[in-house]
Amino acid sequence: ESEAVAAESEAAESEAVAAESEAVAAESEAVLAAAALHMHLQQVLHGAMVGDRYLEATIMSAREARQLVRRSDDAFARALQRAPQAFSKVRTEKAPLPASGQRDFVVTVHEMPEAMATRGKLQLSDLPAGRADLLARCVASALFQSHGVRRQTRVWLLLTEARRALCCDGTLVRGLRPDERCIAAAIGRALSGWPLAGWSVLEDMELGKLLGVLGVKQAAGAVNEDERSVHDGGSTVDDGGGTVNNGGIVANDGVKGGDGVQGGMQRGGAPGEEGEGADREHGAPRLLVMHEDGEAAMAMVATVQQTPILRAPPTVTVLGDHLGFTQAEEEALARCAGCQKLSLGPVPLLTSQCVVIVHWLLDNAHLKL
Repeated sequence: ESEAVAAESEAAESEAVAAESEAVAAESEAVLAAAALHMHLQQVLHGAMVGDRYLEATIMSAREARQLVRRSDDAFARALQRAPQAFSKVRTEKAPLPASGQRDFVVTVHEMPEAMATRGKLQLSDLPAGRADLLARCVASALFQSHGVRRQTRVWLLLTEARRALCCDGTLVRGLRPDERCIAAAIGRALSGWPLAGWSVLEDMELGKLLGVLGVKQAAGAVNEDERSVHDGGSTVDDGGGTVNNGGIVANDGVKGGDGVQGGMQRGGAPGEEGEGADREHGAPRLLVMHEDGEAAMAMVATVQQTPILRAPPTVTVLGDHLGFTQAEEEALARCAGCQKLSLGPVPLLTSQCVVIVHWLLDNAHLKL
C-alpha cells in the first residue's frame, strides 16, 4: 500500500513538472514570437521615409519599457493635480477663436557682421555677437504661443547692409523650438544656403521693395524707386502681384494688381464686415509701423467683438531693431499707402516685446484704421 501511494505521488509530481515545462516552453515560444515580430517591425520602420524625413526604429528593453511606463504614469498623476487650464477646454461661442488674418512682421536689422549676413557664420556659444540673440527672440515672439505655433504668421528679418530678407513661415516651419540656440542654428542654415522647412531667403531686398512683395501699395502720387517690375541679376519683383522669383524661391501672397482704391485702404467699417475698402476685398494688407513718434496704440483699440472674425484682413507690421530706422527706411515707409505709425508708450521696449504686444492687440481687438 505504501508503495502504491509513493508511486501515485511520483506520478503526480511528474505531471506537475511536465505541465510546468510545457508552460515554460509556451512562454518561451511566445517570447520568441514577440521578439521576431519586434525585429520585423524594426526592420520595416527603420529608414522608412515619412514626407522628407526618415524614421529611426530601435527595440526597447524590458527595463526601458518599465521606465517609460513609470514616467508616463507619473506625468499623468501630476497633470491630474493641476487646476484646469484654458488651453484644454473646448472652445464655445463665448470663447471665439482669435483673428485668422495673415500677419507679417518685418524687422529691420542693421550692422550685422558680413560673415553672418552673407554666409550664415555665427557662434551658438556666443549669440550676442552679431545680435543673433535679437533675431532669435523676434522669431520666437512672432511664431510661438503657449502650446502651439501661429500658423498664419511670417517673420521677415531684413538684413539691410547685405540686402537680404530672411523669412520664417509659421505655416511651413517644422521642428523649431522657442529656445534661442535652436532658432539661431536655423537662421545660420538658411543664410548659408541650406534652409530648413519653412525658411527662405530673398536676395537684393530693401524695405520698400519687400513691402511691395507683401502687397503694400504706394500712396497716390508717390514715386517708387523701382519700377513695377524689376529685373536685376535674375531677380523678378512684381509689386502688384506680390510675386518674387529669385533662384528658385517663389513667394506669392495672392495680392492682385490694379488701381483699386487710391490711397490704399478705406477707413470705416470693421475688418471682415460689409463696406470695407476694395483693397481689403482683394487681400491688400494694412500697414502698421511701431514708431516712437506714432499715435498711442491703446487709444485706438476698439471694443472687443464677441463673435469670430470670419474675414480678418492681413496685416504687415514693421519694427526696427535696437538702432531704429534709417532715413531711407523712413522715406520708404512714408511712400506707402495707409501707413500708420503706432506707439506703445513712452518707455522703450525690446523689439520682441513689441511683437508680442502687437499680437495681443490683433488677437483681442480691432484697430480703428
